[in-house]
Amino acid sequence: MRRLVALLVLVAAPAVRAEMPARVAVAGEGECPAPAALARALERLHPALRIDDGGVRVDVFDRGAGYEVRAGERARTLDDPARRCGERATAAALAVTLLLDPPSPPPPEEPVGPLAPRETPPVAKEAEAPRAEPARVEPARVEPARVEPARVEPALVATRRPPSASSALSRRPSRIDLELVGLVDGAPALASAAAEVTGGAALRLAVGGRYVAGTFGFTGLAPATATTDGIDVRVVRLPFDAGVRLQLPFGRVEPGVDAGLSLAILQLSAPSLDGAATNTRLDVGARIAPFLRIGLTARLALTLGLQMVVSFAPYDLVVAGLPQFATTPRLWLGGGVGLAARL
Repeated sequence: MRRLVALLVLVAAPAVRAEMPARVAVAGEGECPAPAALARALERLHPALRIDDGGVRVDVFDRGAGYEVRAGERARTLDDPARRCGERATAAALAVTLLLDPPSPPPPEEPVGPLAPRETPPVAKEAEAPRAEPARVEPARVEPARVEPARVEPALVATRRPPSASSALSRRPSRIDLELVGLVDGAPALASAAAEVTGGAALRLAVGGRYVAGTFGFTGLAPATATTDGIDVRVVRLPFDAGVRLQLPFGRVEPGVDAGLSLAILQLSAPSLDGAATNTRLDVGARIAPFLRIGLTARLALTLGLQMVVSFAPYDLVVAGLPQFATTPRLWLGGGVGLAARL
């Protein structure tokens, strides 16, 4: 905020100014501030300025805890660890103004009083005389020193301002992402668990900051059939998950990983057995899902990911009058491709 006030003072200070160009072209990388936000801030600051592709090149680059502004052949880097994108756009517009239209210092003021420069009186020509007269030396005039009264500055009283709308908006989460992914999910044949493969789609919401966020997801999967000892078992699985997302943005590429808890509704039935009932169980496990996101536009990205769910306690599959013939899978694996939209 202090840097923004300093820029405002420099722009408003009276000085000999060059003229702003009539047209500028705004571009850049990143979203805090976005090039479009910088263009709007420039239009508010200079109503006569035209934003198009034919003017002076202006770029803004999001550097995480700071951002860089380039105008023509000049550049300036500003710090803002809090990432207040609205204030960044306004400060970037002021920085562009100073880079394209730098103020010139006013001419130095001449001193007044006894130190003021005086004109040298012309030397009078000596009149021709029959005899030389002695030169008359006048005593130098000493002017009394001017003592100006001391200026008393008014005391500054600090008052607490009520929170503004912009500060309230800055407390909102910096990122809200909604993902829709088509995936393939299944379980390998391990121990007494039969293999199965199915497909479906997952919808996931991520809310948080640039590097850490909370996630909540729901997955819809088609029914699958697992065969064990000649008995077909129909499995319907509806997983829910909640956890924490860790991500590391590198420009348009963002690798990351989700880790958390998975709760799946399991519906098991054996249609090939007479009188077999359908049983519903809750399968609880741990979920870990690495992913890679590639930015397509400022608000849309392609996401690719894998996931692994390890059940804490698999269930035994038994038929009345017969011994146990199988268990539900302990390990579930999946992967998919989809799109992520920033809200």
